Amino acid sequence: MGNKPLSRNNTKNSIIYSNNTLNFNFRGISFYNEDLLEYSYKLEGFDQKWQIIGQSMLDKVRYIGLRPGKYTLHVKARNFSGQWSEVISSQSIQITPPYYFTWWF
Repeated sequence: MGNKPLSRNNTKNSIIYSNNTLNFNFRGISFYNEDLLEYSYKLEGFDQKWQIIGQSMLDKVRYIGLRPGKYTLHVKARNFSGQWSEVISSQSIQITPPYYFTWWF
C-alpha cells in the first residue's frame, strides 16, 4: 500500500487488486526496556498461526501478492516480564477483485 497509512483500529479499508503488497508498521510503548518488547501478529485470511517478532523486526511485516479477499491483521504485545497484552489491535483490509472477476462481467 505504499506509504499510505490506514485508519485506526477495526475500520474497513478497501484497496484495488493491483495494490496487493501490504506493509504493516506497529509499535508498543514501554517506559522500561522497550527493546525487550515482543509482538505477535496474524493476518486472518492468510496466516495459519501467529508470528512472533522482536523490536528489531517491526519494519519487516510484509505480505506480497495477496489475492482479492478480506483480511484482518491482529497484533498483540508481550512486555519485558513475559505478559501478553489483553488488548489485541486489529486492522481490516479488503482487496477488491479486478472487474473481470466480478459477477456482473
